[in-house]
Amino acid sequence: MPGYLQDQLWIRTIPSQYTPKQVSQYLATIGVLPESHFTTEANIADGKFPRGLETLSAIVKQHLMTFPFENTAMHYSESHEIDISAQALFSRFVAERKGSFCFGQNTILLEMLRGLGFRAYAGSGRVNMNWQNPSKERAFGAQLHMLVFVQPFDDSTETYVVDVGFGGSGLTRPIPLTDGSGSQTRGAGHTETHRLVKDPFSRSSLGKWANSPIPSGQEVWNLEVRHTAKGKSAGAWKRVYAFTEQEFFSEDCVAASAYVTSALPLFKENVMCIRYILDEESSYGDLYRAVLFGREVKVRKGDGEAEVVATVTTESERVKVLSEFFGIAVRDEDIAFIEGTPAQL
Repeated sequence: MPGYLQDQLWIRTIPSQYTPKQVSQYLATIGVLPESHFTTEANIADGKFPRGLETLSAIVKQHLMTFPFENTAMHYSESHEIDISAQALFSRFVAERKGSFCFGQNTILLEMLRGLGFRAYAGSGRVNMNWQNPSKERAFGAQLHMLVFVQPFDDSTETYVVDVGFGGSGLTRPIPLTDGSGSQTRGAGHTETHRLVKDPFSRSSLGKWANSPIPSGQEVWNLEVRHTAKGKSAGAWKRVYAFTEQEFFSEDCVAASAYVTSALPLFKENVMCIRYILDEESSYGDLYRAVLFGREVKVRKGDGEAEVVATVTTESERVKVLSEFFGIAVRDEDIAFIEGTPAQL
């Protein structure tokens, strides 16, 4: 079902921070239309790249398989910082074949989409800290997540949300900006489904009458995910994060990223890495995730159980796993930068 921004507004065409040459190099790196003349620098500059939902979906999928969700720069660098400026991201992603977390992932995707002539802008979300436990009360944090709104068709305001930077149970395809069942979209595999739900923000101070116990107004979009365990009926919908259509600018991203890297325990105390891998056994071109968190690397395919495929006990072992499973090279001398920090094994 088609989805639209409020009042079916058009996203304006915004120039990219990347040159046509850089955009062409990005496409070559992720392997989108590798044999097509449309990916050449000249044709990108002339606006001849074929836009549309199918192409957008291919870019999102290939991006996920190429660049891992990871925060190693926080732990294995002298600065312990993650630079999310456009040119620093181009170097890290395209030149070094590494990745980043939500602000880096979605910033480079946004600018590449703009470079290809897609009309797109960034939005922000509040993650529900209890999203994995739907029986618990929802606990939304600050606006510390980034996503992207895209209108893939040149002659339409039909709008999709893409997000290559959430990590576990995040979107793997564009999802139409519409409420309820019309937005349901296949996730990483056939056991995972996403949808969008729009309702008043649960912490809203507004109501329809004085001292109303039910919040009203300040409606927000919510991304939800559902999993189906093997041999069982579909599980409960889990509300992952809430977001509005308000634009999130580069200054907002920089400020939010600085907070995440300096103060958020989840990122400060853990080395994290998630890579999406093509499931060769799937007829739908599904993906599955390899996840490094704590001392274990886990893989879950289809409706199977999560399998521990590696365990690490030392920093040298973790660096080896980062290279072998996730393609992230950490120099031996950079291991010293994690010593004495909460994330050290």
